[in-house]
Amino acid sequence: MVLASIIERLIVHLMKELSVQEIDPKKDLFSSGVLDSYTALEFILFVEGEFEIQFTQDELTNREISRVEGLAKMIHDKVKAKE
Repeated sequence: MVLASIIERLIVHLMKELSVQEIDPKKDLFSSGVLDSYTALEFILFVEGEFEIQFTQDELTNREISRVEGLAKMIHDKVKAKE
């Protein structure tokens, strides 16, 4: 799975579900107002189901998970490790 396609899938999902017009994959989703604690939980559950992965507690507290680019890299690494 290509990293760029993961980023695109995440952005499309967020824009559709949260009616957001634009998402910068490098910016923090919380500080930019895209996610709050409730929508973050829903988003992580979507990601785990969509990509058939599970995050550890440590991964969920990693600051990289709050950026689309960082999250996509984590997803990419997890999916690749399963292959």
